[in-house]
Amino acid sequence: MLIVVDTLRADHVGAYGSGRDLTPQMDALASDALVFRNGVAASSWTRSSMASIFTSQYPTAINVLGRTDTLSDDLETLAETLTSSGVVTLAVSTNRNAGAAFGFRQGFERFEHRFKLPRRGYPGGAQMVPAEGVTEAALRLLDEVPPGQPFFLFAHYIDPHEPYLEHPGLLAEPEPPGRFNGSTAELKQLDALPPRERTRADVARIRHLYAGEVKYCDVWLGALVDGLRERELLDDMLVVLTSDHGEGLWDHGRRGHARDLYEEMIQVPFIVRFPGAAAIQPARIEGFVSHIDIAPTILGAFGLAIPGEYQGRDLGLVARRGELDRLGEFAYSEIEYARVSFESVSDGEQKLIRNRSNDQRAKPVQYVVQEGDTLAKLAERLIGYPSPETAILDANPGLEEPGTPPDRIVIEPGTVLNMPPRRRRKADDDLFEWFRLATDPREKLDLSHTPLGETTLLRDVLNRFAEDNRARQVEGTQISLDDLDEETRAELKALGYLDD
Repeated sequence: MLIVVDTLRADHVGAYGSGRDLTPQMDALASDALVFRNGVAASSWTRSSMASIFTSQYPTAINVLGRTDTLSDDLETLAETLTSSGVVTLAVSTNRNAGAAFGFRQGFERFEHRFKLPRRGYPGGAQMVPAEGVTEAALRLLDEVPPGQPFFLFAHYIDPHEPYLEHPGLLAEPEPPGRFNGSTAELKQLDALPPRERTRADVARIRHLYAGEVKYCDVWLGALVDGLRERELLDDMLVVLTSDHGEGLWDHGRRGHARDLYEEMIQVPFIVRFPGAAAIQPARIEGFVSHIDIAPTILGAFGLAIPGEYQGRDLGLVARRGELDRLGEFAYSEIEYARVSFESVSDGEQKLIRNRSNDQRAKPVQYVVQEGDTLAKLAERLIGYPSPETAILDANPGLEEPGTPPDRIVIEPGTVLNMPPRRRRKADDDLFEWFRLATDPREKLDLSHTPLGETTLLRDVLNRFAEDNRARQVEGTQISLDDLDEETRAELKALGYLDD
């Protein structure tokens, strides 16, 4: 079974360090599994990531990058390989970006995506199938599989993706009193506000709603695992749990995803529970793994050969060879969507993000000081400066208080400040951001304004990934968004992928 929890940030999962008790069911699954601490998404939006999961190749190699790209019939998907080998292939799909219209149905014998199940949503918005419905549909499909027949089931939970629905009483803390709810319409209004008009309460409420969706999904994921156990299937199954990408919650000034490759976007949970017969002991693994490792791991569990075009590894084979401590040294991701094009590479200590489109324009913004703001707190919003407090003071003459350390300067609420833009540096027709993750895990200090000599190895690795993907690239296929059926269009609009 492959379980994908859409838009789930790794830092909201207890097994990955969250202390909020949002995911007790996922954590219980992780306690009996290999937990890969550095699971990295192939991309920061659904279609590219899911295409990489089902083909074990990066988005450029399979030419699934933009909004109109589809999974080509010429590519052999994981489901096609399994079906041709006698495995029953089943899917419960709730995100139309990885749905039938874009080629993801190919190879599946059963592909549930038009549900006669209760849906939830905000008035006036499309209604989505919640986690309860996914669990119900998945268990129903399993009950139709003949006893003893090998099967593969893909279950895609959509809940943490926008719109963020309310789940009263599910979280221990009360809901903050922000001005916006989690509907796509109101989220767009909030996203469009100048930063100075977005309050802390607004942000806190949306973060609370997102966390509630994670908790709600976890409850029903636990019901799914309980259902497997009751059917005496769990001990004989490989279970892979991951997310297609994370979500920005204003970590770098914006909410949502599909716009950049910061850690909150690409660090995803990556949990692999092997069947008892595999005799692979639970452990926490530090090496890098990627979406491209999922398909070969699943094929390996069935004892099937790994296609030569796969770029990933069979993690079960790696474990049996005792080589889990020698997993990949580098993590690669890419995103090409809505006029942005980035790729990134990290060795765990340092990270480079290259802007392939090279068209960013940095503009200064204004910010209205909130109650309790200090210069130090405001400096956390300013990315890319070695001395952000000094940069703010330089942009706001008269703000400095003689004899007062910058980190103790308190600014009167309502004061309008000039916030300097993110600093960017152009070099050799490439635009880089450079972070030392070892000391700056939240990627707040972009070092690309300094000489890039120390990043020579990472740049070489980034170039090798890019060149290999371009060399592999197949001819892509596209679809006109106007040709999508009304139900698909409505759901893509509800998820924020289509405008009016």
